[in-house]
Amino acid sequence: MNYSYALAFSSAFLLICFLSGLSSVTAQQSFSIPSQTYGIAFGDTEKTTGIRFNYRDRRLREMNGLNITLLQNPNDDFNSKIRGLSVGLVSTGGRSLFGISIAPVATVFEDRTNGFTLGGIASVSSGFTGFQLGGIAAVSAEQSGGLQFGGLASVAGEDLRGLQLGGFAAVTGENLRGLQFGGMAAVAGENMRGGQIGLLAAVTGENVNGLQASGLAAVAGDKMQGFQFGGLAAVSGEGMRGISFSGLATVTGGDGFGSANSLFATVSGGSFTGSIFGGLFVAAESVRGLTLSGIVTAGGEFSGLQISGAVIAANEINGLTFTPVAVSGSQRGASVGLVIETNALRGIHIPAIYSHVKPGGNQNGGVVSLVNYNRGTQNGLSIGLLNYSRELRGVQFGLINIAGNKSGLGKVLPIINF
Repeated sequence: MNYSYALAFSSAFLLICFLSGLSSVTAQQSFSIPSQTYGIAFGDTEKTTGIRFNYRDRRLREMNGLNITLLQNPNDDFNSKIRGLSVGLVSTGGRSLFGISIAPVATVFEDRTNGFTLGGIASVSSGFTGFQLGGIAAVSAEQSGGLQFGGLASVAGEDLRGLQLGGFAAVTGENLRGLQFGGMAAVAGENMRGGQIGLLAAVTGENVNGLQASGLAAVAGDKMQGFQFGGLAAVSGEGMRGISFSGLATVTGGDGFGSANSLFATVSGGSFTGSIFGGLFVAAESVRGLTLSGIVTAGGEFSGLQISGAVIAANEINGLTFTPVAVSGSQRGASVGLVIETNALRGIHIPAIYSHVKPGGNQNGGVVSLVNYNRGTQNGLSIGLLNYSRELRGVQFGLINIAGNKSGLGKVLPIINF
């Protein structure tokens, strides 16, 4: 085993010494066997088909086959087109690549690469189709497709189709179509279609279509369609269609369809159809479907089934409602709780302790409570120990029944008044 290692080390050392020796050979002193353009070439030839050994590629324009060099062009004057296998004992590169390029430090190509590039520290190109791997960083400036991996960071300047992996961060400047994973952060500057996972943050500047998940925050700048999970926060700026869940806060800025959930608070800035759950708090402009909160639900209009552990406060409440306290501009349907306060009450409602219709309001339907206090118009039935209506046009059943629009004995009656 020790002999094998010694042999491998000696061979590599001799090859490096050989290539270093070629550095003293001028461009005019390069030579090839059996021809100037094909076979085995030594030195900085301009065009070779076959096998080429050189210290540093300065004059290379076209290479077909195997190119072994110590260093890439020091002046970043990339003019070579390489088809085949390019090996740099330190670094290698060129203008374009069709094939494989490997170097322990870096592979750098000014234009696109088609095939496989591997740099021990970095792999850089204008764009790539195939595989781009960098021990620390993999960078492509323009549109790319395939697999991109950087031990620390993986960066695509424009669009990327395929799989992008970064040990710390994975970043696509424009559109991502495929799967993106960043050990700390995954970022797509514009749209993402597929899957995006960041252990701390997953961020898409515009629209998300697919899966977006993060241990800390998952953010879609515009719309989210699919499944979104954030350990602390899940945010969609312009609305969502699908399922969104977070440990602390779920926020959708526009219209939504599906299910938005959070263990603490869920907020919808537009019209939402589906189900909304907040472990403590729900705030929404409009919800049609199921609204469930641990303590407080607040917003514009809620229609469907509303359940809250303490309070529902809204402009309109329609449907079936279960909450201790309901405060609204109008409430229609059926409800069970302790207290109702509203301007307009329609349907069947059972607030066990107190119901209050505000001045100028009206009641149509039935209400059952210990105290029914109507400072507007009652059309329908009220049942309680104490019933008061400023203007009674229905029926009161209770111990004491007061009609503000009557006079004499008919103003206050026991048992029943109408």
